[in-house]
Amino acid sequence: FGGAWHCVVAEAANAAIGVSRLEAPYLHVVFGRVGMVLAQAQEKNSDVIAAARGQDSRVQESTMTAPMQQHAIERARQSIGERDTFADVLKDVREEFEGQYGGAWHCVVAEEANAAIVVRGLDAPYLHVVFGRMSMVLAQAGHVPQTDLIRAAASAEPCVQQSTVPDGVRDCAITATKKALAWRTELDAIAEAVRDEVTLSFDRVWHCTVGVPAVQGQYLKASGEGYLEFTMGELRVVLFEAWRADSITVARSSRPVVKHSTMSPELYDATIATAQSAVQKHSQFEDLAQAIRESLVNDFGGIWHIFAAEVEHSGISAWPDSEVYMHVAFGLVEIAAFKAGPEPHASIMAKAAAGEVDIEETTMPPPMQERAIESAKQALSTARNFDDVAGSLQATFEKAYGGVWNCVVGTEVDLAFRLQHLGPTYIHAIFGPVALVLYQAGHLSQAD
Repeated sequence: FGGAWHCVVAEAANAAIGVSRLEAPYLHVVFGRVGMVLAQAQEKNSDVIAAARGQDSRVQESTMTAPMQQHAIERARQSIGERDTFADVLKDVREEFEGQYGGAWHCVVAEEANAAIVVRGLDAPYLHVVFGRMSMVLAQAGHVPQTDLIRAAASAEPCVQQSTVPDGVRDCAITATKKALAWRTELDAIAEAVRDEVTLSFDRVWHCTVGVPAVQGQYLKASGEGYLEFTMGELRVVLFEAWRADSITVARSSRPVVKHSTMSPELYDATIATAQSAVQKHSQFEDLAQAIRESLVNDFGGIWHIFAAEVEHSGISAWPDSEVYMHVAFGLVEIAAFKAGPEPHASIMAKAAAGEVDIEETTMPPPMQERAIESAKQALSTARNFDDVAGSLQATFEKAYGGVWNCVVGTEVDLAFRLQHLGPTYIHAIFGPVALVLYQAGHLSQAD
């Protein structure tokens, strides 16, 4: 039919796709659990694009990492300056991201007044941003709900596809994968747990990826030692040994990859620039960390802690206790920078585990209620942070009672939670300074 077309496909349970007042031909159709929107891109939009030039971007919603989000905004801004139609803008952005990050990408560009196309709840990275009167949604395609995949894989038997690793490494990787599948809820977290377990058990640096083959893409095939590939259900696990080199030398030619950050945009940019400069100037980890620390103290004040090490030896957790934190990798070098702040999670959780329990509200029967309290105390005594406590309780109750359970854990000051419509079975309890809400997910009627 000619022209450019938008097409968005996703599982109905994990994406809400709405189209309204679109002047061009469009279709919204559902096949079982799969929803699809197909719409022709509008051609006569040079005035909207011209008005968007020079306008500040307004991010409506995003699950992208900060560098990926900035990349998308800059590429869109460049295309807005050069193109005259929505079709050309979306083509430029989509081709840029498919070339840079691999896989297939949806990109929808339209005037806000004439089209409302919203994608939300996706497990894949996505961005909704507005430039003046022009709206753009960019989302990676092909992701399957991670929780469904993980739950199915946890009960599946491993099937080794290819291996050149010793039996001990293979067995360690499979055991670590089974353990991670039992209580982790994200594929990246499972891969990190497997990598860390194998790296700690064997004196080498390992990479691990966990995903669906169609989304994962093709990874290197073993041409020598150090490669393992196996499946569990629909998930594929690939583990391979990293090549050896001077890590800081490699870092100098590597792009920064931010794994986690709670910093403001100004502090985020300054920390990345400071770390890049330190990597270029210093050859020892101690000197590198000291240079970053001095720069941040001079520019932003306060007390800063900096950890810099090779990936194999860093042991850096991606779950910070500080409110101002960054975890960034340059090749084989990992750097964690955080500002000393309030009492850390570990200290708070230790107080919570030893303190009295105050049940604010519950609809659980007494045996289930008692199990929730005991499981929470045990998790508070052993977990690293609030997220691990919540994940542990969620996995315990899904295994014991079936269905899908949600758990929210935080300090009373920070945790605001409405108990309306939580479903028939829930508990809201206070453990000293820590608040906890655990409830079984249910269905709401359309009227509600």
